[in-house]
Amino acid sequence: MKISNILKCIIFLVLFSLSLYAKEKSEIDKKKLNVATIDLDNHFKINKELRRETVRTINRFHYLKQKKTITVDRAKKRLSGTNELNIEEGLTVASNLNVRIAILIDSERVLITNENATNTRNTLSNNPKEYRLSNNYKIVFDSVSNNIFIRGTNSNLTNNLTSVNSGYGGENEGERYEFRYNFNVVDIKTDNILKEYKSVSSNEAISTVQRISEYLEAYLSKMVFDSFEKRNNNIELNFEIEKVSSDNRTNSILSKGEVTEGDSINIKFSPNRDGYLYIFALQNNGNMILMHPNDFNNFVNTDNIQKDEIEAGENYIIPPEDSKFRIVVSPMDIDKNSEIENIDSFYAVYLRRNQKWIVGQYFSGDGFKMASRNRVAEFTFKLKSRLKVKYEWQIEKIYLNVVSKLKER
Repeated sequence: MKISNILKCIIFLVLFSLSLYAKEKSEIDKKKLNVATIDLDNHFKINKELRRETVRTINRFHYLKQKKTITVDRAKKRLSGTNELNIEEGLTVASNLNVRIAILIDSERVLITNENATNTRNTLSNNPKEYRLSNNYKIVFDSVSNNIFIRGTNSNLTNNLTSVNSGYGGENEGERYEFRYNFNVVDIKTDNILKEYKSVSSNEAISTVQRISEYLEAYLSKMVFDSFEKRNNNIELNFEIEKVSSDNRTNSILSKGEVTEGDSINIKFSPNRDGYLYIFALQNNGNMILMHPNDFNNFVNTDNIQKDEIEAGENYIIPPEDSKFRIVVSPMDIDKNSEIENIDSFYAVYLRRNQKWIVGQYFSGDGFKMASRNRVAEFTFKLKSRLKVKYEWQIEKIYLNVVSKLKER
Protein backbone atom coordinates (compact mmCIF):
# COMPACT_ATOMS: atom_id res chain seq x y z
CA MET A 1 0.00 0.00 0.00
CA LYS A 2 1.45 3.36 -1.02
CA ILE A 3 1.53 5.18 2.31
CA SER A 4 4.54 7.25 3.36
CA ASN A 5 6.74 5.90 6.15
CA ILE A 6 5.88 8.76 8.44
CA LEU A 7 2.14 8.14 7.90
CA LYS A 8 2.65 4.44 8.64
CA CYS A 9 4.43 5.38 11.86
CA ILE A 10 1.64 7.73 12.94
CA ILE A 11 -1.03 5.14 12.08
CA PHE A 12 0.82 2.57 14.19
CA LEU A 13 1.00 4.96 17.14
CA VAL A 14 -2.69 5.81 16.83
CA LEU A 15 -3.73 2.18 16.68
CA PHE A 16 -1.43 1.13 19.49
CA SER A 17 -2.25 3.90 21.91
CA LEU A 18 -5.98 4.15 21.30
CA SER A 19 -6.40 0.39 21.69
CA LEU A 20 -4.67 0.30 25.08
CA TYR A 21 -7.71 1.62 26.94
CA ALA A 22 -10.49 0.15 24.78
CA LYS A 23 -13.50 -0.86 26.88
CA GLU A 24 -15.23 -4.21 26.58
CA LYS A 25 -18.68 -2.94 25.74
CA SER A 26 -19.16 -3.29 21.98
CA GLU A 27 -20.44 -0.68 19.56
CA ILE A 28 -23.40 -2.96 18.88
CA ASP A 29 -24.45 -2.77 22.53
CA LYS A 30 -23.95 1.00 22.66
CA LYS A 31 -25.65 1.60 19.30
CA LYS A 32 -22.93 4.17 18.64
CA LEU A 33 -19.71 4.15 16.64
CA ASN A 34 -17.21 6.41 18.36
CA VAL A 35 -14.99 8.38 15.99
CA ALA A 36 -11.86 10.49 16.43
CA THR A 37 -10.41 12.72 13.73
CA ILE A 38 -6.60 12.76 13.84
CA ASP A 39 -5.10 15.93 12.37
CA LEU A 40 -1.63 14.78 11.35
CA ASP A 41 -0.06 18.14 10.49
CA ASN A 42 -1.76 20.68 12.75
CA HIS A 43 -3.81 22.00 9.81
CA PHE A 44 -6.99 22.38 11.87
CA LYS A 45 -5.21 25.06 13.90
CA ILE A 46 -5.24 27.42 10.91
CA ASN A 47 -8.43 26.05 9.36
CA LYS A 48 -10.84 26.01 12.28
CA GLU A 49 -13.87 26.21 9.97
CA LEU A 50 -12.89 22.92 8.34
CA ARG A 51 -12.53 21.29 11.76
CA ARG A 52 -15.98 22.55 12.83
CA GLU A 53 -17.64 21.40 9.61
CA THR A 54 -15.96 17.99 9.88
CA VAL A 55 -17.33 17.52 13.41
CA ARG A 56 -20.81 18.75 12.40
CA THR A 57 -20.94 16.44 9.38
CA ILE A 58 -20.04 13.34 11.40
CA ASN A 59 -22.43 14.18 14.23
CA ARG A 60 -25.38 14.61 11.84
CA PHE A 61 -25.47 10.81 11.73
CA HIS A 62 -27.41 9.51 14.70
CA TYR A 63 -25.28 6.39 15.22
CA LEU A 64 -21.89 8.10 14.82
CA LYS A 65 -20.28 10.07 17.63
CA GLN A 66 -17.34 12.37 17.04
CA LYS A 67 -15.61 12.00 20.39
CA LYS A 68 -12.47 14.06 19.87
CA THR A 69 -10.34 15.93 17.38
CA ILE A 70 -6.71 15.08 18.05
CA THR A 71 -4.14 17.42 16.52
CA VAL A 72 -0.57 16.28 16.00
CA ASP A 73 2.24 18.72 15.23
CA ARG A 74 4.59 16.49 13.27
CA ALA A 75 7.39 19.04 13.16
CA LYS A 76 7.56 19.19 16.95
CA LYS A 77 6.60 15.52 17.39
CA ARG A 78 4.19 16.53 20.11
CA LEU A 79 0.47 16.57 20.71
CA SER A 80 -0.74 20.10 19.96
CA GLY A 81 -1.34 22.20 23.05
CA THR A 82 1.04 20.30 25.33
CA ASN A 83 4.57 21.07 26.35
CA GLU A 84 5.55 17.74 27.90
CA LEU A 85 3.74 14.93 26.12
CA ASN A 86 5.14 13.37 22.96
CA ILE A 87 2.79 11.91 20.31
CA GLU A 88 2.63 8.42 21.78
CA GLU A 89 2.01 9.64 25.34
CA GLY A 90 -0.57 12.16 24.22
CA LEU A 91 -2.56 9.69 22.17
CA THR A 92 -2.45 7.23 25.06
CA VAL A 93 -4.19 9.83 27.22
CA ALA A 94 -6.76 10.41 24.46
CA SER A 95 -7.45 6.68 24.19
CA ASN A 96 -9.59 6.87 27.34
CA LEU A 97 -12.31 8.10 25.00
CA ASN A 98 -13.00 4.53 23.81
CA VAL A 99 -12.68 5.35 20.12
CA ARG A 100 -13.29 2.59 17.53
CA ILE A 101 -12.73 4.53 14.28
CA ALA A 102 -9.91 6.98 13.55
CA ILE A 103 -10.09 9.32 10.55
CA LEU A 104 -6.53 10.43 9.80
CA ILE A 105 -6.33 13.70 7.87
CA ASP A 106 -3.17 15.00 6.22
CA SER A 107 -2.88 18.15 4.10
CA GLU A 108 -0.52 19.49 1.45
CA ARG A 109 -0.34 22.78 -0.42
CA VAL A 110 -0.24 22.38 -4.19
CA LEU A 111 0.11 24.82 -7.05
CA ILE A 112 -3.11 25.31 -9.02
CA THR A 113 -2.59 24.71 -12.73
CA ASN A 114 -4.92 24.51 -15.72
CA GLU A 115 -4.77 20.71 -15.43
CA ASN A 116 -5.96 20.89 -11.80
CA ALA A 117 -8.87 23.08 -12.81
CA THR A 118 -10.09 20.86 -15.65
CA ASN A 119 -13.35 19.09 -14.89
CA THR A 120 -14.05 15.70 -16.40
CA ARG A 121 -17.38 13.96 -16.94
CA ASN A 122 -18.08 10.25 -16.73
CA THR A 123 -20.93 8.94 -18.88
CA LEU A 124 -22.51 5.49 -18.67
CA SER A 125 -23.65 5.06 -22.28
CA ASN A 126 -25.09 7.00 -25.17
CA ASN A 127 -28.65 5.89 -24.51
CA PRO A 128 -29.31 5.02 -20.85
CA LYS A 129 -32.75 4.70 -19.31
CA GLU A 130 -32.70 5.67 -15.64
CA TYR A 131 -34.88 4.20 -12.89
CA ARG A 132 -34.63 6.62 -9.98
CA LEU A 133 -34.44 5.08 -6.53
CA SER A 134 -34.12 8.22 -4.43
CA ASN A 135 -32.69 11.70 -4.69
CA ASN A 136 -29.18 10.31 -4.58
CA TYR A 137 -29.26 6.90 -6.23
CA LYS A 138 -30.50 5.28 -9.38
CA ILE A 139 -30.48 2.03 -11.28
CA VAL A 140 -29.40 2.64 -14.85
CA PHE A 141 -30.72 0.39 -17.61
CA ASP A 142 -28.42 0.48 -20.62
CA SER A 143 -30.65 -0.28 -23.61
CA VAL A 144 -27.63 -1.30 -25.67
CA SER A 145 -26.23 -3.96 -23.34
CA ASN A 146 -29.37 -4.68 -21.23
CA ASN A 147 -27.36 -4.20 -18.05
CA ILE A 148 -28.38 -2.79 -14.68
CA PHE A 149 -25.80 -0.52 -13.04
CA ILE A 150 -26.52 0.32 -9.40
CA ARG A 151 -24.93 3.71 -8.95
CA GLY A 152 -24.70 6.53 -6.42
CA THR A 153 -24.40 10.14 -7.43
CA ASN A 154 -21.88 12.50 -5.89
CA SER A 155 -22.96 14.61 -2.97
CA ASN A 156 -23.43 18.33 -3.57
CA LEU A 157 -22.04 19.20 -0.15
CA THR A 158 -18.98 21.46 -0.33
CA ASN A 159 -17.13 23.63 2.11
CA ASN A 160 -16.74 27.33 1.42
CA LEU A 161 -13.25 27.82 2.79
CA THR A 162 -11.49 29.61 -0.05
CA SER A 163 -10.00 32.29 2.20
CA VAL A 164 -8.04 29.64 4.08
CA ASN A 165 -7.67 26.82 1.60
CA SER A 166 -6.41 28.68 -1.45
CA GLY A 167 -4.83 31.93 -2.43
CA TYR A 168 -2.09 33.69 -4.28
CA GLY A 169 1.53 33.76 -3.28
CA GLY A 170 4.70 31.73 -3.38
CA GLU A 171 7.96 32.04 -5.22
CA ASN A 172 6.45 33.72 -8.28
CA GLU A 173 3.96 36.57 -8.14
CA GLY A 174 0.52 35.48 -9.31
CA GLU A 175 0.92 31.79 -8.44
CA ARG A 176 -2.15 30.33 -6.79
CA TYR A 177 -2.13 27.45 -4.31
CA GLU A 178 -4.75 25.30 -2.63
CA PHE A 179 -4.76 22.73 0.11
CA ARG A 180 -5.39 19.10 -0.80
CA TYR A 181 -6.22 16.42 1.74
CA ASN A 182 -5.51 12.74 2.26
CA PHE A 183 -8.02 10.76 4.35
CA ASN A 184 -7.38 7.32 5.86
CA VAL A 185 -10.20 5.62 7.81
CA VAL A 186 -8.87 3.08 10.33
CA ASP A 187 -10.66 0.48 12.45
CA ILE A 188 -8.62 0.55 15.65
CA LYS A 189 -9.90 -2.80 16.90
CA THR A 190 -9.02 -4.76 13.74
CA ASP A 191 -6.01 -2.65 12.64
CA ASN A 192 -7.56 -2.41 9.15
CA ILE A 193 -7.52 0.63 6.89
CA LEU A 194 -11.13 0.74 5.68
CA LYS A 195 -11.06 3.65 3.24
CA GLU A 196 -8.53 6.01 1.74
CA TYR A 197 -9.01 9.14 -0.32
CA LYS A 198 -5.95 10.80 -1.84
CA SER A 199 -5.39 14.41 -2.91
CA VAL A 200 -8.94 15.61 -2.18
CA SER A 201 -9.48 19.22 -3.26
CA SER A 202 -10.54 21.89 -0.79
CA ASN A 203 -14.08 22.20 -2.14
CA GLU A 204 -14.55 18.41 -1.87
CA ALA A 205 -13.20 17.99 1.67
CA ILE A 206 -16.54 18.11 3.50
CA SER A 207 -18.35 16.06 0.86
CA THR A 208 -15.61 13.42 1.38
CA VAL A 209 -16.25 13.50 5.13
CA GLN A 210 -19.95 13.03 4.27
CA ARG A 211 -19.10 9.95 2.17
CA ILE A 212 -16.94 8.58 4.97
CA SER A 213 -19.78 9.10 7.46
CA GLU A 214 -22.26 7.32 5.17
CA TYR A 215 -19.81 4.47 4.82
CA LEU A 216 -19.33 4.25 8.61
CA GLU A 217 -23.11 4.05 9.11
CA ALA A 218 -23.10 1.05 6.76
CA TYR A 219 -20.00 -0.34 8.48
CA LEU A 220 -21.85 -0.29 11.82
CA SER A 221 -24.83 -1.95 10.12
CA LYS A 222 -22.51 -4.66 8.79
CA MET A 223 -21.20 -5.31 12.31
CA VAL A 224 -24.79 -5.78 13.50
CA PHE A 225 -25.67 -8.13 10.62
CA ASP A 226 -22.45 -10.10 11.16
CA SER A 227 -23.41 -10.60 14.81
CA PHE A 228 -26.53 -12.55 13.73
CA GLU A 229 -25.80 -16.25 14.17
CA LYS A 230 -27.43 -18.90 11.99
CA ARG A 231 -30.16 -20.61 14.00
CA ASN A 232 -30.36 -24.35 14.58
CA ASN A 233 -34.04 -24.74 13.72
CA ASN A 234 -33.96 -26.92 10.56
CA ILE A 235 -34.77 -23.97 8.29
CA GLU A 236 -32.58 -24.06 5.18
CA LEU A 237 -32.48 -21.38 2.50
CA ASN A 238 -29.88 -22.92 0.13
CA PHE A 239 -28.72 -19.39 -0.60
CA GLU A 240 -25.98 -18.85 -3.20
CA ILE A 241 -24.66 -16.33 -5.72
CA GLU A 242 -23.83 -17.44 -9.24
CA LYS A 243 -21.03 -15.47 -10.86
CA VAL A 244 -21.10 -15.22 -14.66
CA SER A 245 -17.80 -13.97 -16.11
CA SER A 246 -17.47 -11.99 -19.33
CA ASP A 247 -16.70 -15.23 -21.22
CA ASN A 248 -19.90 -16.85 -19.80
CA ARG A 249 -18.15 -19.14 -17.32
CA THR A 250 -20.22 -19.69 -14.18
CA ASN A 251 -19.17 -20.27 -10.60
CA SER A 252 -21.30 -20.75 -7.46
CA ILE A 253 -20.39 -18.77 -4.34
CA LEU A 254 -21.80 -20.08 -1.05
CA SER A 255 -20.10 -17.98 1.63
CA LYS A 256 -17.10 -16.00 0.32
CA GLY A 257 -15.85 -15.33 -3.18
CA GLU A 258 -14.40 -12.84 -5.62
CA VAL A 259 -16.04 -11.07 -8.53
CA THR A 260 -14.49 -8.78 -11.11
CA GLU A 261 -15.78 -5.56 -12.60
CA GLY A 262 -17.87 -6.53 -15.64
CA ASP A 263 -19.02 -9.89 -14.21
CA SER A 264 -22.73 -10.41 -13.75
CA ILE A 265 -24.32 -12.15 -10.78
CA ASN A 266 -27.47 -14.18 -10.19
CA ILE A 267 -28.87 -14.63 -6.70
CA LYS A 268 -30.39 -18.07 -6.06
CA PHE A 269 -32.25 -19.68 -3.16
CA SER A 270 -34.46 -22.71 -2.59
CA PRO A 271 -36.13 -22.71 0.87
CA ASN A 272 -37.44 -25.77 2.68
CA ARG A 273 -40.24 -23.74 4.34
CA ASP A 274 -43.01 -21.46 3.14
CA GLY A 275 -42.54 -17.92 4.36
CA TYR A 276 -40.88 -14.64 3.41
CA LEU A 277 -37.30 -13.96 2.42
CA TYR A 278 -35.59 -10.58 2.57
CA ILE A 279 -32.20 -10.29 0.86
CA PHE A 280 -30.15 -7.21 1.71
CA ALA A 281 -27.07 -6.19 -0.28
CA LEU A 282 -24.81 -3.94 1.80
CA GLN A 283 -22.33 -2.35 -0.58
CA ASN A 284 -18.90 -1.04 0.26
CA ASN A 285 -19.91 2.49 -0.73
CA GLY A 286 -22.67 2.62 1.93
CA ASN A 287 -25.70 1.61 -0.15
CA MET A 288 -28.18 -0.93 1.23
CA ILE A 289 -30.33 -2.51 -1.47
CA LEU A 290 -33.33 -4.79 -0.97
CA MET A 291 -32.70 -7.49 -3.58
CA HIS A 292 -35.78 -9.54 -2.63
CA PRO A 293 -38.66 -8.88 -2.75
CA ASN A 294 -38.28 -6.71 -5.84
CA ASP A 295 -40.37 -5.40 -8.72
CA PHE A 296 -38.76 -7.72 -11.28
CA ASN A 297 -39.42 -11.06 -9.56
CA ASN A 298 -42.61 -10.57 -7.64
CA PHE A 299 -45.30 -9.58 -10.15
CA VAL A 300 -46.98 -12.86 -11.07
CA ASN A 301 -49.71 -11.91 -13.56
CA THR A 302 -50.90 -9.21 -15.93
CA ASP A 303 -52.85 -7.48 -13.16
CA ASN A 304 -49.57 -6.67 -11.39
CA ILE A 305 -50.57 -8.54 -8.25
CA GLN A 306 -47.43 -8.83 -6.17
CA LYS A 307 -46.68 -12.10 -4.39
CA ASP A 308 -43.95 -11.78 -1.80
CA GLU A 309 -44.41 -15.18 -0.14
CA ILE A 310 -41.90 -17.91 -1.05
CA GLU A 311 -42.79 -21.59 -1.32
CA ALA A 312 -40.90 -24.59 -0.01
CA GLY A 313 -39.02 -26.58 -2.63
CA GLU A 314 -39.20 -23.87 -5.31
CA ASN A 315 -36.02 -22.69 -7.04
CA TYR A 316 -35.77 -18.89 -7.16
CA ILE A 317 -33.36 -16.74 -9.15
CA ILE A 318 -32.76 -12.97 -9.25
CA PRO A 319 -33.10 -11.59 -11.89
CA PRO A 320 -35.74 -14.06 -13.12
CA GLU A 321 -34.80 -16.28 -16.03
CA ASP A 322 -37.06 -14.47 -18.52
CA SER A 323 -35.78 -11.02 -17.52
CA LYS A 324 -34.08 -8.71 -20.01
CA PHE A 325 -31.91 -7.35 -17.19
CA ARG A 326 -28.60 -8.49 -15.78
CA ILE A 327 -27.01 -7.35 -12.51
CA VAL A 328 -23.52 -6.23 -13.46
CA VAL A 329 -20.61 -5.78 -11.06
CA SER A 330 -19.62 -2.13 -11.29
CA PRO A 331 -17.28 -1.02 -8.46
CA MET A 332 -17.91 2.45 -7.12
CA ASP A 333 -15.83 4.55 -4.74
CA ILE A 334 -12.67 2.51 -5.33
CA ASP A 335 -9.14 3.83 -5.54
CA LYS A 336 -7.68 1.76 -8.38
CA ASN A 337 -4.23 1.91 -6.73
CA SER A 338 -5.50 0.89 -3.30
CA GLU A 339 -5.01 -2.55 -1.81
CA ILE A 340 -8.03 -2.16 0.45
CA GLU A 341 -10.58 -4.90 -0.10
CA ASN A 342 -13.95 -3.83 -1.49
CA ILE A 343 -16.40 -6.20 0.21
CA ASP A 344 -20.10 -6.32 -0.66
CA SER A 345 -22.16 -8.29 1.87
CA PHE A 346 -25.39 -10.16 1.10
CA TYR A 347 -27.71 -11.18 3.95
CA ALA A 348 -30.70 -13.48 3.33
CA VAL A 349 -33.15 -13.30 6.25
CA TYR A 350 -36.09 -15.75 6.36
CA LEU A 351 -39.17 -15.02 8.48
CA ARG A 352 -42.35 -17.01 8.79
CA ARG A 353 -44.58 -13.94 8.52
CA ASN A 354 -44.56 -10.90 6.25
CA GLN A 355 -42.70 -7.88 7.63
CA LYS A 356 -44.49 -5.04 5.87
CA TRP A 357 -42.69 -2.42 7.98
CA ILE A 358 -39.40 -3.13 6.16
CA VAL A 359 -40.55 -1.72 2.83
CA GLY A 360 -43.07 0.67 4.32
CA GLN A 361 -40.63 2.47 6.61
CA TYR A 362 -37.12 1.99 5.29
CA PHE A 363 -36.90 0.90 1.64
CA SER A 364 -38.38 2.73 -1.32
CA GLY A 365 -38.03 3.21 -5.07
CA ASP A 366 -38.74 1.17 -8.17
CA GLY A 367 -37.06 -2.06 -9.21
CA PHE A 368 -34.63 -2.86 -6.42
CA LYS A 369 -35.61 -0.67 -3.46
CA MET A 370 -32.99 1.15 -1.41
CA ALA A 371 -32.70 2.49 2.12
CA SER A 372 -31.72 6.08 2.82
CA ARG A 373 -28.05 6.13 3.75
CA ASN A 374 -28.69 7.96 7.02
CA ARG A 375 -31.17 5.24 8.13
CA VAL A 376 -29.19 2.09 7.35
CA ALA A 377 -27.96 1.56 10.92
CA GLU A 378 -31.37 2.46 12.37
CA PHE A 379 -33.02 -0.21 10.23
CA THR A 380 -30.49 -2.90 11.17
CA PHE A 381 -30.84 -2.26 14.90
CA LYS A 382 -34.64 -2.41 14.57
CA LEU A 383 -34.43 -5.70 12.66
CA LYS A 384 -32.19 -7.15 15.35
CA SER A 385 -34.63 -6.17 18.10
CA ARG A 386 -37.54 -7.75 16.17
CA LEU A 387 -35.66 -11.02 15.65
CA LYS A 388 -34.96 -11.34 19.37
CA VAL A 389 -38.62 -12.17 20.02
CA LYS A 390 -39.08 -14.53 17.06
CA TYR A 391 -38.08 -18.18 16.78
CA GLU A 392 -38.96 -18.99 13.20
CA TRP A 393 -36.25 -17.04 11.42
CA GLN A 394 -32.98 -17.88 9.73
CA ILE A 395 -30.06 -16.02 8.19
CA GLU A 396 -27.42 -16.89 5.60
CA LYS A 397 -24.56 -14.62 4.50
CA ILE A 398 -22.36 -14.26 1.42
CA TYR A 399 -19.39 -11.90 1.09
CA LEU A 400 -18.06 -10.79 -2.30
CA ASN A 401 -14.68 -9.14 -2.78
CA VAL A 402 -15.14 -6.82 -5.77
CA VAL A 403 -11.96 -6.43 -7.83
CA SER A 404 -11.36 -3.89 -10.58
CA LYS A 405 -10.17 -5.03 -14.00
CA LEU A 406 -6.96 -3.05 -13.55
CA LYS A 407 -6.06 -5.04 -10.44
CA GLU A 408 -6.92 -8.33 -12.09
CA ARG A 409 -4.21 -7.63 -14.64
